[in-house]
Amino acid sequence: LSLCLIKRDEQARARTHLANIVSSFPGSGEAPQAALLMGWISLSQQKYPAARVALEHLVRTYPDSPCAVKAKHILAQIPQANE
Repeated sequence: LSLCLIKRDEQARARTHLANIVSSFPGSGEAPQAALLMGWISLSQQKYPAARVALEHLVRTYPDSPCAVKAKHILAQIPQANE
C-alpha cells in the first residue's frame, strides 16, 4: 500500500501508513523496510531532520538488518543542520 501511495504522489499518507507499521509491528520483517522508506520520503522532500530521525531509529533499533546498512550510507550523505 505504501509504495502505491508513493507512486501516486501521496507521500503524507504513505508516511502515516509506514509509521503505523513501525509502531504497531516493530518485530516484523516489514518494520526496517518501513523505517527506511519513511527516511527516503522525508529526504525526497528535503526534510532532513525528519529523515535523520527515521534513519537513526532504523540503525539503532534494527542494527543487523540489511536496511540498516543502507540507512547508514544515506545518513552519511544527509546535510547537517548547520550546512
